[in-house]
Amino acid sequence: MTLSELGTYMVAQTVGAVGGSVLANAMFEVGTSISAKERATTGHLLGRSSQPPGWSC
Repeated sequence: MTLSELGTYMVAQTVGAVGGSVLANAMFEVGTSISAKERATTGHLLGRSSQPPGWSC
């Protein structure tokens, strides 16, 4: 993959992720906003590091 293709791929993935999120929120009539919740805490790090390989939360 060339650098140009990688850039295009990254932009397409980002646009798709944001567009999909906005569409899902519209389908379920949920307002779209940027979260202010802190998600990078020690508890989250501990939980992620102690889970078995291949599992995701």
